[in-house]
Amino acid sequence: PMIALAFANGLPGREAEFREWYCTQHMRHALHIPVFASGQCLERTGFQDPGVVSPDYSLICFYQWDGTPQDYFNFLESLSEDEGQELTDLIAFPAMDSERFGEAVYKPITKKLY
Repeated sequence: PMIALAFANGLPGREAEFREWYCTQHMRHALHIPVFASGQCLERTGFQDPGVVSPDYSLICFYQWDGTPQDYFNFLESLSEDEGQELTDLIAFPAMDSERFGEAVYKPITKKLY
């Protein structure tokens, strides 16, 4: 399976509102997309080794994929115009700092180590 990572920040002064919305509403709605098998949000802690570059994002969310990129595109293409708009409305990002948002999909290149 692949992993999709989303890196995000709330707008200044609206960070708590953004975090609450992302973790309680957005993740549930995103999991309606069939290729997403699970999701979890992580928030940056105050712990950091001295001398390490400070991260640009306060929130990281990862989604485990159960499918291929083509499965994802097939799902989007299968939506009617109304369903597509409904999905877009459900995952709209209130209080997000869109200047500081990023996402990428990664594939494993090793087995998990335990």
